[in-house]
Parts: sequence; C-alpha cells; structure tokens
Amino acid sequence: MSSNRPCPECGAEIAYSVKSCACGWGAGKKRHDAPPDYGCAAYGCPLDGSISPSTTGGGPWFCAFHYGIRAEQRDAVTVKIRERAWLMRLMDRVYRCYANDWPASRPLARDYCEKHGRADLGPIGDESKASYFARLRSALATECQPPKQLPMADLDQPAESSGMLDDFLSETA
Repeated sequence: MSSNRPCPECGAEIAYSVKSCACGWGAGKKRHDAPPDYGCAAYGCPLDGSISPSTTGGGPWFCAFHYGIRAEQRDAVTVKIRERAWLMRLMDRVYRCYANDWPASRPLARDYCEKHGRADLGPIGDESKASYFARLRSALATECQPPKQLPMADLDQPAESSGMLDDFLSETA
C-alpha cells in the first residue's frame, strides 16, 4: 500500500498527511494562474468586457453596448444583443474570412441574412469585406441602443398645469 495519493488538482503524488500541494490546491489561497473572467459585467451579456470606468485598471468590465448606460437599461440591451446572436455569428465569420475568399463568401452571407429575415443586411454588389463588416457593426449598434429615456422636466420652467391644481388652489382661497 502506497503512502502517497494524487493531488486532486494537478495529479502530482503527495503524501496522505499533506493537506496542500505545490500547485496551490488546499492552501486556502486563490491560484494566480486561474484565468480571469473577461465577460461583460452586465448580467447575461454574452460579449467580452473591454471598457471599464476604473482608472486603476480594474473592473467591472463592460462591452461597448453596456458601457455608460444606466443600470436599469442593461437588461433591455442584453435582450437585444441575445436576439441578434445570428448577426454576431455572421460578423465573426466575415471578420475571420480571408480577403481572397470574400468574393466567394458574399452569396453565403446574403443567403444567411435572407434566412434570418434580414435581406437588407446582405452584401450589396461587390461590397468589400471591410465595408460590409462596418455596415453590420453599425446595424448591430443601432439596433442594440438602450431604450429612449424621457427627458427630465426643466426645473427652471414651471410645469404646464392640468387645471386640477389650479382648481384646487382657487377652491381653498
């Protein structure tokens, strides 16, 4: 019978009496080689976070669609992004397509857009790969805008009267 056992984390041989391993298992501290979470900080967002309001290099990290919007708008934007997952897949394929392969890929992109009911987003004529990608990015950004906020009332200007307050004030005078 062996007096050693494999480490649950890395599989290295360690003694039964040892409660930690050189890899960091059991030491009670966070491993430094664990991959960081690069996802957008908005709940449910499938995109990577690349923009942070922090000036020290820390998080939270947001994607370009969620950065700078109010917290109560984030869910609506996330829903819009998830509804357009097909468009993000298309953008990824166009981005990864070699320039020499782009002319043969145009009809495939056109068919893909038609399949998703968005023939307007298909490549137009001999549109270049860069121009097409920019048009797709612009369409995605436009469609994923946060909901419009009603403007706040101008506090320096009196609100228009509905008549109810005027009626009340005239009755109490």
